[in-house]
Amino acid sequence: MFGLGWLLTFWRKSKRKSETTLTAQGAKVTDSPVASGSGIVQEVGTTHHHYYGGQHHKQAPLPERERPQPNLEFVGSREKWVFISPFASEGICDPRTADEGDKSVQALVLKFENKVLPDRKIGRALNVIAKIRFLSKERATERQINYGVWLNSPCNSTDIGIGDTCELVLVCVVKNQLFSFEDRRTEGHSFRSHFSYIDYASVEELEYVEITLIDKNTQATLQRSFRLWRDGARLCLA
Repeated sequence: MFGLGWLLTFWRKSKRKSETTLTAQGAKVTDSPVASGSGIVQEVGTTHHHYYGGQHHKQAPLPERERPQPNLEFVGSREKWVFISPFASEGICDPRTADEGDKSVQALVLKFENKVLPDRKIGRALNVIAKIRFLSKERATERQINYGVWLNSPCNSTDIGIGDTCELVLVCVVKNQLFSFEDRRTEGHSFRSHFSYIDYASVEELEYVEITLIDKNTQATLQRSFRLWRDGARLCLA
C-alpha cells in the first residue's frame, strides 16, 4: 500500500504545523491510511353439504404472520473526528485512546435510524449494507462504492436494532480534499497488510451523492440523494 504509506508519512510531518480545530484546512490526519412434476392427475369429486338443525359456518384459515420489517430512515449528518485503524477487525471507528485521537481525521458521517412507528411492529435490521454513488454536476457517475464503511463496524455491514442509530462514513478531509472509502471486508477474505481492507479515492469535484441502504436479510431498502459541498471550513449536505 505505497500510496497509503506515503500519505501517512506526509501528514505525520505536517501535523505539527496544523491547528487542532475541526476545520477542513487544518484537519488532523496523521497516521491515517488516507493521510496515507408432470403427469399429475387431479380428480375433483362432488362436494356434499350436510345441515343438522342449525347453521354451519366454515372457518376461514388464519393468515400467515409476516416477519416485521425494519423502518430505515435518514435522521441527519454531522462532522466528527474518526480513527482509521490499520486493522480490518477495527475498521473506521471513534477514537478510543489519546493516541488514536491524535491520529484521527475529520469526517462527515450520515446517521440512519431503525425508527419505531406507532401503527405497526418494527423488526430488527441484521445485515445492512450501504451502496454509494458520487456524481459530477452533469450527473455522470464518477465514483461507485459497493460497500460503504459503517463507523465502528468490524465488517462491511451493520446491525440496527429497533430504535437504534448507526453512522455511515461518507467522506474524510485529507490535504484539503474530500476522500471516500470502499469497504473490502467481504466474507472469506483476510487482510494481512495494514489498511488493505479499504479502497479510497478523491471525490473533491463530485457534487451529488446517492445512498442506497439494503437489509440483505429482509430486503428492506432506503434510498436518499444529497448535494455535497464545502462552505469555508464546513462540510455541508442538503
